[in-house]
Amino acid sequence: MKKSFIFAGILVIVVLIVIFTFFTLKSLNNAPYLEGKSAPVPTITLNGNNMEHTYDSFCWNEDCSQTKHNPSSIPITNVNKGDIIEISWKNFKNKPNRVILHNITTGENIAYHLAESDIEIDVPEQVKQYQYEVMFQWYLGQSNDLRGESFLNFGVNPYKE
Repeated sequence: MKKSFIFAGILVIVVLIVIFTFFTLKSLNNAPYLEGKSAPVPTITLNGNNMEHTYDSFCWNEDCSQTKHNPSSIPITNVNKGDIIEISWKNFKNKPNRVILHNITTGENIAYHLAESDIEIDVPEQVKQYQYEVMFQWYLGQSNDLRGESFLNFGVNPYKE
């Protein structure tokens, strides 16, 4: 009888270790990862209508520190003074931690957002072609562990009035 209590005790300990190990591994495999198989796709509109652009989900749920983005050909849209370009990510389940709007033509970072709001862009007044890149970045928690990065590229050609 004493041996059966010892055996039962050992069995309970082994079962508890297996259960603990299973849930620990499961939680490590599920967290902290970003939802989905790739980065969500933002919308870009010109006066409320869809606008031509390219979008690359560059890395998702992996170490993004070694990635380099080289945009493919960037579509150019003719625009008029007073037109409004809006880039929206309000429907994202995983909100990006950082959004940077970069004017490729001038080299200027136009806007930097902590991803709380959408971006509205006024059409440049100078009549020349402009190319833009919007970089979306997702970090795990408050760390510097970049786990998702995507790029939206578009161009505008302001009409002379």
